[in-house]
Amino acid sequence: MGDIYKKMSTTFDVSVNDPSVIKLSGTFSTQDKNTAMLQFVIENEGKPLQFLESAQAVIYLSGNQLKVKKNMEIDRESSTVSYLLTAEEVKHYGRIVGEVYIYYNNDSQQTLSVHKFIFNIDRALIDQELGSIETIYISDFEDIKADYLGRFEKVQVELEIKLDEMGAAIEQLKEDAAEFRAQFEAMNPDQFATKDGGEFTNSLTLNGYDAYTKEKPVQEYLITDSAGKLILKANVDFNNLDASFDTSFMGYLTTSINVPFGLNPNGYFTLRIRTSGYGVATFQPYNSNVVIMNRREGNVNGWRGWAMPTIDTTQVQPLLDKLKEELFSSQESMIQEQVQKTLSDL
Repeated sequence: MGDIYKKMSTTFDVSVNDPSVIKLSGTFSTQDKNTAMLQFVIENEGKPLQFLESAQAVIYLSGNQLKVKKNMEIDRESSTVSYLLTAEEVKHYGRIVGEVYIYYNNDSQQTLSVHKFIFNIDRALIDQELGSIETIYISDFEDIKADYLGRFEKVQVELEIKLDEMGAAIEQLKEDAAEFRAQFEAMNPDQFATKDGGEFTNSLTLNGYDAYTKEKPVQEYLITDSAGKLILKANVDFNNLDASFDTSFMGYLTTSINVPFGLNPNGYFTLRIRTSGYGVATFQPYNSNVVIMNRREGNVNGWRGWAMPTIDTTQVQPLLDKLKEELFSSQESMIQEQVQKTLSDL
């Protein structure tokens, strides 16, 4: 007749779907000496898990003064792992927590945490009269200790390597910082504006011109838009330029008012004005080569009125005289030729 066992069994599925602890159905007794067996069918996504020849199944149990880490029996045909509690282990009555691990001794040294479970060991009536149970430690606990010590040593070595790498990186950063500082110093930083107490104190000079000063920290007037195109301005009254302009301006006017000489109200406008209100304005319609001009004689006299540019005859008179001489000379030659031809015909 074969051996008789009390089997507490269930099916474990190796997945990430249900990490909850499984409570095994049934209870062992402290008198179940060499008969209390834990048995689990291992599946992977609903299919029996295929155990390699090198695979090992390990059980870990923790409970009332109980620590166990032991290898389990593997039935590869049925994908079943089992463990028979020893007579000493079954003495530890109460709630027992356990977990099953699968170790693959392959190239990757893979490990699977299969599942956590709990079960109870009931204290038999006969054992309730006995003295307190002496604490036991399974011999495999030393293996656990050695394993953890090995891991700690590995972590320590890796930490030392990382510290060495960080030290080298810090030294490189120091060298880079020194190089960048040298480059910055070579730029003569004193020429740039600095901020001191909320105010910029120096000026920025470009090509001998103060592009930035403490008094004028921002260019207040624009010549073009951000795309470099002329600024548009509408409804400028040519009889009252002061209503539209108080600074220099170069742009394009549209729908202007009171444009003189019957010119088109749309065109190119330039105003150059200096201190004390002296300035000159010019306007050229977009559809004409005509350019008209107006000048401002200070804040007292104001604008003097629009006018067409006049031609200076003293500059063009010599040209006119030369042209007249050439025309008379040409006419005289033609007359002489005609006379000679007439005489010849007679």
